[in-house]
Amino acid sequence: FTIMDNISVSGNKIYASGVAGIRLTNLRNVSITDNHILGAASGEGIRLEGVSYLQVHGNKITDGVGNGIRTHTTACSHLDIKDNFVIRNTGCGMKLEGLSNSDISGNVVIDNDYINTNGYPGIGLVTDSDSNFIHGNKCRVTAAGTYQTYGIYVIGTSCENNAVIGNDVRQGGRTAGLLDQGTGTVIRDNQGYATEARGTVSIVSGQTIGTATHGLAATPTNAVLSPITVMGSAATFYATTLGATTFLAKVNTDPGTTVTFHWQAEV
Repeated sequence: FTIMDNISVSGNKIYASGVAGIRLTNLRNVSITDNHILGAASGEGIRLEGVSYLQVHGNKITDGVGNGIRTHTTACSHLDIKDNFVIRNTGCGMKLEGLSNSDISGNVVIDNDYINTNGYPGIGLVTDSDSNFIHGNKCRVTAAGTYQTYGIYVIGTSCENNAVIGNDVRQGGRTAGLLDQGTGTVIRDNQGYATEARGTVSIVSGQTIGTATHGLAATPTNAVLSPITVMGSAATFYATTLGATTFLAKVNTDPGTTVTFHWQAEV
């Protein structure tokens, strides 16, 4: 096949298309901008296969039967998917399959999986989607317990080395704002999905253990203690038993006084 270059699809209003609103295959250096795709009857609002160096900017994709934006099986790379409104589609807001080295930012993804039965996320990275940067997106469900399952979902260990940073996933899905099942995913600074926390925990006289509630979105991978009072009879201390909601601060012996630690934990 021949890969075609330098195509622009811009400013169209596409209502109730029988299949995908816009479908592009084997292209590079393409822009899809400022289109309104309403009520695509099947398939996707925008479907991309085997494309690279492509911009998808400023589109509105609403009320379709299927996914809002989909990169499909044939590998896509170096895409810039930015500032799109993807709302009330019956599939995923974005199903990104086989996508690599791409930037997904500034998108508003609300109330997808609109028929509320299929378990689709707002933004889903699927099968062999690697080294993508997902940042600055806003994912929402407008009623708790309804619509898209997760705001952002990295699905499966074959999705490697993606970064999910600085998104707003507060009430992002009916189950949770974010779920990561990928390999080597970096997750930081997402509103509604705490990956770092700090606080204080005390061990009182007569005890060797204190319990800290960390409030993180998942079980922390490490927790660090720093004493902020005298240690009394205790000489050593450490964090242990890291769990989904709490961890323990422990000293080697009864301190004979209340000992307080500052703690910092991260997923």
